[in-house]
Amino acid sequence: MVEDDFIDFGNGLSSRVKGSGWSFQEDGFTWTSGDAAVLNLPARAAGETGRLMLAVHPMTYPGLQAQRVGVSVGGQRVADLVASGDCVLEVQIPAALSSLGEMLSVVLHLPDATTPTQAGQGNDDRRLGLAVAWVRWCGEGSDAVEHVGAKTVLLVAGRQVAALSGVFNRLDCLQGSLSLVACAPSIGEVRRAIQGFPKGRLSAIWLQRTLEGPSPESLREVVGDTPIASFPALSMELLWPFAGPDPRLAAEPPLYPQGRYPFSDSLGARVAAENIAEDDVALQRYMALSQQQLPDFGAALGAYAEVLRTRDEECTIPLSGFILAEFQSTQLFHSPSAPTGALMTHLAYQLAVHGGVFSGALLGAVLLELDRLMAGYLGLWHQQLPVHPTIAAAYHLRWHDAGARYRWFENEWRFEDYTLNYIRWASWAL
Repeated sequence: MVEDDFIDFGNGLSSRVKGSGWSFQEDGFTWTSGDAAVLNLPARAAGETGRLMLAVHPMTYPGLQAQRVGVSVGGQRVADLVASGDCVLEVQIPAALSSLGEMLSVVLHLPDATTPTQAGQGNDDRRLGLAVAWVRWCGEGSDAVEHVGAKTVLLVAGRQVAALSGVFNRLDCLQGSLSLVACAPSIGEVRRAIQGFPKGRLSAIWLQRTLEGPSPESLREVVGDTPIASFPALSMELLWPFAGPDPRLAAEPPLYPQGRYPFSDSLGARVAAENIAEDDVALQRYMALSQQQLPDFGAALGAYAEVLRTRDEECTIPLSGFILAEFQSTQLFHSPSAPTGALMTHLAYQLAVHGGVFSGALLGAVLLELDRLMAGYLGLWHQQLPVHPTIAAAYHLRWHDAGARYRWFENEWRFEDYTLNYIRWASWAL
């Protein structure tokens, strides 16, 4: 641990400072669990005041708009704070306490912690208080001193590729020298993230370009001349052309908060409305409708290629060439917005080579470790949307197996199983 330490509680390795009262690490944060959570931090030098910063989001619901947070060190109360919305809590720990012994036990007291179940927000029985994104532990005047220790890359992206930060943070060759921190794609979140970095620690920005997210130009106002490498959003609607409205799709908490079948199918909805009793007849009807509604495959592929090309124009790391060259021989997407391990691995390699961070022997070590770590990586999430066999044949998908089973959370369904369950709007979570 360095003198001025930044600890990522989302896609980093924060277990080294967690004591009791913490839940498991999630994508971008870790929840406190219970009415107290402990941070084990190294003592400051004798006579030095400690400065503790925490980026948090409180557990709230209509009857509770903020969380009270008490902070104690060595049994002495040092602060009483209130967390409301996304915020950075800051605590000054007096020198008399911050330099006691070799390690400090900092206790966060959370009297308002409650379970989402009790709050009417699902079936989660953990007693949640704060979702902590990062913690910074430093000396009182540290912001005036240039940081010369470990460096940080900030990955600005949504859930689609935030998992890459966890991949890079597990590379042995980077331990103690560089870490990757993920934050949501907004200027406000970027400001909040870098507020915790020691001066001079931020070495690069890796930005996924999205319609809602910031541009490199807008980021410049926040990060100055820090190098920015950008890459496009990842999606492929091409293989699922029957997506469309379904009046049945609505949130159904606690089992289906995003809807029972979030990838809606307009043809499936149409067959469902016809109330066909026999399963085989309903499936035949779906197949007949799909043959009638087939797209112009050449035009659709050309339009998709143009979309990829346009996305690449705004980025320093293009991906269209790889996607168009490989999608027939290698499965690159589990669903329109869920890249497989093959595409995620390619992106990780491109960021390593062209992300402006690694070179020489270190680059070689990173690429070798990525090759080992990404072997067998399946990609994101637990939904694998089946591809219609006619669509697969039209695009000459050599990886496609008409009899394959697709992972749908805890289920393994063939194309016919998924299609019929969709038509029937069958319950699948047990």
